[in-house]
Amino acid sequence: MTVQYAPTREISKGSKGRTAETGPNHARGDKDPKRLRKPPSGLWGVSVPTTIVRPRSAIESAYVERLRSERLSEETIRQRVYVMRRLACDPVEAREEDIRAALGTGISPSSQSTYLQVFRAIYADFQRMEWVGADPTRWIKPPRVPRREPRPMPRHEIDALLSCGNDDVAAWTTLGFYAGLRAGEVVQVSSHHLETSAHGRVLRVVGKGGLDALIPAHDRVVQLLECRPAGTLWPIWPKSVQRAWSRQARMLGIHGRVFHQLRHSYCTALYQATAGDLVTVARLARHASVATTQRYAAVADDRPFTAIQAL
Repeated sequence: MTVQYAPTREISKGSKGRTAETGPNHARGDKDPKRLRKPPSGLWGVSVPTTIVRPRSAIESAYVERLRSERLSEETIRQRVYVMRRLACDPVEAREEDIRAALGTGISPSSQSTYLQVFRAIYADFQRMEWVGADPTRWIKPPRVPRREPRPMPRHEIDALLSCGNDDVAAWTTLGFYAGLRAGEVVQVSSHHLETSAHGRVLRVVGKGGLDALIPAHDRVVQLLECRPAGTLWPIWPKSVQRAWSRQARMLGIHGRVFHQLRHSYCTALYQATAGDLVTVARLARHASVATTQRYAAVADDRPFTAIQAL
């Protein structure tokens, strides 16, 4: 099957007559025309809560329609379409060498592993829909990804960001440290996500795969959201949150930090506060497996050092 790709184009408001290609790289509300045309630097940078995927071909259109009929989240659909567009050929005609070329060179093993996982999900769907026979990814081994240990931030750095004077950065820091939200979860936060339960105020978190979770809301999170207007508070890319946060950290003299380290700090602090209760920490961190939470034990547990000194 041969499909002609015909990306749609439209005039972006505020772009002074320049055109910007629509699709997962288009961030609604971004006034910088160069930013609109610039492809995202990473797989997860294409997430825009208010953006709907605009298929470029008959294959994409049929696949997106099928995924939506199966009630997959728009985030998952955008990720799969973004990875599928890395191919230089029609997806249903791709061979193993085409997949290897799409995985690219010069990118991190972690990114290559992520792309390969998404390709495998795509071709599993294609086989199920009888669009392809053999899976072109079946003989491709994932790259070895070095295990990354959690890197919690010192409390004085977190306090500096909480009081930095930038309202958005301070709010994101509050949600990252006091609720453990990822950047992709921060951009979906709405004031109505703050709810009341029999035990007190809770925060509804829209996590990976569009799955909801309720966690107890810290007083600072309650104070933050109660004074906010209704609706999505930051309808921007997760990458925009990460970059603005890191830029503010550098302005404060805090170098080499990324937004996700607030989540590391959150999990580490929870482990210490619960005296090593991994089940509770896993629930509050919304980890699918306690094995993921176990990594924070090595960072937060100082008992091995105490045991050595007691010899």
